[in-house]
Amino acid sequence: MKPYKVMIVDDEPEIRKGIEMKVDWEALGLILHAEASNGQEAMSALEQHPIDIVITDMHMPYMDGVEFLKACADHYPRLKLIVLSGYDDFLYAKAAVRSNVKDYLLKPVVRRELADSLQKVIGELDKERQAHADRNQMEWQLSQNLISMREQLIVQTLKHTSDYAWLWRDQAKRLRTNHWNDSKVQFLVIDMDSSEDRPLFLLPFELLCREIAAEWSGEAYVFRDPGLPYMIGMMVVHPGREGEDSFANRVNELIGKLAPAIQRYIGMATVNGIGEPVIGFQEWKKGYLSALLGWNENKANINKAESNGVITEVPLSPELEKQLVHLLKSDKREPFKQELNKLLKLAERHSPQVLARTIFYAYFVMESVAQDYGIAIPTEQRIWLQPDLVWGLNASKRANEYIERTADWIADRIAFFHHAPGSDLFESVRRFIDDNYGSELTLSMLAEKYHFNSSYFSELFRIHIGQTFSDYLTDIRMTKAARLLMESDFPLTEVGELCGYANPSYFSTAFKKRYRMSPSKYRNLREQRN
Repeated sequence: MKPYKVMIVDDEPEIRKGIEMKVDWEALGLILHAEASNGQEAMSALEQHPIDIVITDMHMPYMDGVEFLKACADHYPRLKLIVLSGYDDFLYAKAAVRSNVKDYLLKPVVRRELADSLQKVIGELDKERQAHADRNQMEWQLSQNLISMREQLIVQTLKHTSDYAWLWRDQAKRLRTNHWNDSKVQFLVIDMDSSEDRPLFLLPFELLCREIAAEWSGEAYVFRDPGLPYMIGMMVVHPGREGEDSFANRVNELIGKLAPAIQRYIGMATVNGIGEPVIGFQEWKKGYLSALLGWNENKANINKAESNGVITEVPLSPELEKQLVHLLKSDKREPFKQELNKLLKLAERHSPQVLARTIFYAYFVMESVAQDYGIAIPTEQRIWLQPDLVWGLNASKRANEYIERTADWIADRIAFFHHAPGSDLFESVRRFIDDNYGSELTLSMLAEKYHFNSSYFSELFRIHIGQTFSDYLTDIRMTKAARLLMESDFPLTEVGELCGYANPSYFSTAFKKRYRMSPSKYRNLREQRN
């Protein structure tokens, strides 16, 4: 452990030497760092070097002990002061008490008394050092939690199949990311090129990406898409005050740093994709998809210059996306296939590239529906992992047949959940609540999300979770609130907001009902434990 630094202040060199000889500094975990002959010299030394403990005389020229103690109290309130004086003077003792001096010893000081005094001060410093370390650890953990929750919000927005704008706004507010919705954002994706060893290098790959993103001069958030296990996604936020060309250059520099670093430290080539800039969280899917499509084209070595036509927007509107989601979730397969067929035929008229992009877009929607139900699509059916296959589906009929097989596979499992809903489905429901407890969740919203009648869903929830929806949500919120009260210094109103209670009075009432005390009294327990 790093030793504490000590300074001796006395106008007589012999006394300073005598104090130095009376203490086994190393044994106590101390180091005699500085000496001064008066208060002015001592203040100058404190300005230049951090000192933990000062042993000072009171009777000194230029700046006596009374002035020195007051200056220390004003400018260095955390400094530990031990006073030595040859005068048993009430004035000095009063000044020492007023200046928060830890001990007052009379000269000539006894070796044992000085050692005991230093031990007492060291004990206080140890407690403060541990408390500081605990606070730093707590703040780091909270910052990591905040980063993780922000990344989770990104993935939810990209993979969500329902239009709950208010849910997103609630989460953005509590995660302090409201500006994202009004900012231009761009998605980047990067993965290690095909190799059997990829699973072994997944963690260092992710850590490298996170390190480089953290060093980037701007907002860059790393996230993992569950459907793409070997790919890292990034979202970069345009600061608004920077020119387009300048920002584009910095984004290219970010991608440019990733590939050489991964090649150097992991020994693997990479393939990346840079998406089109978008504004508004409802456009994020389109921006993310454009990054995935760019990656796919790079992976398949598609030459954009050889396209038969100009690349246009993928002809899939938010309204059509909602319709496809509804049809698939409610097991209306024929209408789903009809809409899909029209979509692919429209894309085919543009160019092979637009057809390929539309195939990916349709698959992206189906994959999001599967994720809502906790359905894991087998590797062999994950179209993202087979770029060359997609570019071989160069006609809408072939593409339609391929996608329909996956749609049927997903619909079969959704139908099973609806006819005999079991623990797998409600494990997905539980995860959704655990991830969104800070938002205004309702039973009817969840029933709509999973295409159930509200009353039927309420009974299924009670059977599979073992509690009513209201009780389960309250349990989650109260547990999180209690943890925040113990582990953070967030104001009580902010703790309530983070846990889904916009009304401070309602939060306090709910907390008292659960813990038999107010949130402020519960937080005070932390001080008592320390």
